[in-house]
Amino acid sequence: MSRLTAIQPQAATGKAKELLDAVQAKLKITPNMTKVMANSPAVLEAYLSFSGALGNGALDAKLREEIALEVGEQNSSQYCVSAHTAIGKMTGLSDSEIQQARDARSGSPRNAAALQFARELVAKKGRATDADVEAVRRAGFSDGDIVAALMRISDDDNVCTVANTEVSPFNGNEVEREEQRDGTGSSGVQGRQRGLLASRTATLACGAFGSQDDSDELGRG
Repeated sequence: MSRLTAIQPQAATGKAKELLDAVQAKLKITPNMTKVMANSPAVLEAYLSFSGALGNGALDAKLREEIALEVGEQNSSQYCVSAHTAIGKMTGLSDSEIQQARDARSGSPRNAAALQFARELVAKKGRATDADVEAVRRAGFSDGDIVAALMRISDDDNVCTVANTEVSPFNGNEVEREEQRDGTGSSGVQGRQRGLLASRTATLACGAFGSQDDSDELGRG
């Protein structure tokens, strides 16, 4: 059960309704995460603007969704994996590509490097090493590409984790796996959840580019 109220579009009013209607018009679905964000229309508007801006950035839509799948898998977020499975299919990802992304693998060596970078950042809570950054650079990513990847990594998992967002309207069966990690599966959030903190965006960026003092200060905030 979601810990935070999901505002239903038919019950929404004012700015919240306007934004939720825009989401429905674009995606043909209204993800529950956006319904939760609609509790604060300013937050939802900022999120949609942020996501829209990233959509015009250096990373293509498929890679952005692959990164989101990997991060959702690492954070044991059934909702995020389910949501990005559905959205990934909209961008043209195949079932095989989706499964590979969840394991930080890709048929593209460049994309595989980005997914490994994402995995390392989540595992290290943003404290990337010089080797991590150099590895993704060697794969052909510029600093601008890396910054865009950082924003994708830190994008929306906070809300899903704290709100315990329900999987509906996405099909939860899409994210079931035969392999059960640590005996819990992707839906077993308890005991291995590593949701990103609200300050993680800054921590990721500082950790990736070596601004240790700023990162430490923000982490204490």
